[in-house]
Amino acid sequence: MLAAGDLALRQDDYTRAVEDLEASRSLYREAQDRRGEAYALSILGWIASERNELERARELLEESLPLSRAAGTARDVSVVLNAVATLELHRGEYARAATIAEEGLSLAREAGDVRSIAIYTINLALTAAVTGNYERAEMFGREAQEMHRELADVSGVALANILLGYVALSRNDLDGTEELCAEAVRIYRERGQISGVDFALDVLASVAAARGRAPGGRAAVGHGCGFP
Repeated sequence: MLAAGDLALRQDDYTRAVEDLEASRSLYREAQDRRGEAYALSILGWIASERNELERARELLEESLPLSRAAGTARDVSVVLNAVATLELHRGEYARAATIAEEGLSLAREAGDVRSIAIYTINLALTAAVTGNYERAEMFGREAQEMHRELADVSGVALANILLGYVALSRNDLDGTEELCAEAVRIYRERGQISGVDFALDVLASVAAARGRAPGGRAAVGHGCGFP
């Protein structure tokens, strides 16, 4: 059930993912498997954050993190912290999100979990971009872009492109922004993926506004990277 829920999540079928993960959570609890229960809870918390159900996300993750710290590996705790950092991003608590992400990144490195390292890197780029630290955002963004390419994770590459486009926009590099975000939209369309397209289009709208082709536009950073 956990694997089925994870697969549904990767297909952007959140309704099915929640159903399967709730079943997984119940079975792990019945088996008194704290590690598995913590993992199921953390994915449910991440989904709740993405749905903007922030209070529900907080409740799930406050239950998950102590279980994971007590029974999980370094990677397990890192996965839960990714969900907590995502929640803090959605709440606008950017400094707290960065602090949590730094802890999670350290644990992911300890575990040698390359995919989690890539995800944390892109989320740190996102947090830096939101707070206007564009040099830090570009550094993490380029690192994340390369790591996701090595992992053949094209969705991660697309999100890194958008973040780098956002940084380029802050420098008034409209051509660079347009090229990066248009490539991201192409990737999403080829995959039939909805998540992330709105972010790319928002940045492109800002480019159009800057060129006088639209009455207004504002790039709003609001998407963390995916679940490990």
